Amino acid sequence: MQKDYDLGFAYAQNFINMNEDDSASVLRWRNSFEVSRWMFTAHKISLEEHEAFIKGLASKNSAFYWMVKSGGKGLGVISINGFNRDFRSAYLGIYANPENGEKGRGGILMNALLHIAFAEFGLETLKLEVMASNEKAVSFYERNGFAHEGRLRSFAFHGGVREDVIIMGIMRDEALKIISGSERNK
Repeated sequence: MQKDYDLGFAYAQNFINMNEDDSASVLRWRNSFEVSRWMFTAHKISLEEHEAFIKGLASKNSAFYWMVKSGGKGLGVISINGFNRDFRSAYLGIYANPENGEKGRGGILMNALLHIAFAEFGLETLKLEVMASNEKAVSFYERNGFAHEGRLRSFAFHGGVREDVIIMGIMRDEALKIISGSERNK
């Protein structure tokens, strides 16, 4: 599962297969204000920390990260974390490249993530956690078929403030409709 995926509409390159330039791009995106302000770990990631993280992924069987490209341009990052083979469940991670302002990249990232999670990994359910104040992300997930499943009150401490975290999820049958395009942006 530590592999790359050519999805036709995009290419998902596993972090462990990235070259130095792509790795540097991912680090720059992750450290940008646009991305880091919504992460649970908001400190600036050092090059050493970034390289150690990627190196550590090679031996993990529950966390997978990909840089997604289309037309040779980096669109962003997607991930599957907490992958449980027995339960066929996991959590997602996703963020767009803040240096690429092209419209539609979020939809491409989500399609790539759903395809890998459900068609390749065979998941039955995919969950996410998002800060309640990130209304743009919550709306994006809703448009992409994710349902509200819970709320963790005062769960995160970010920017000196306690913050609620919303739990959302999507089931296999719902995701397959999104992948096929029959339910996207209704």
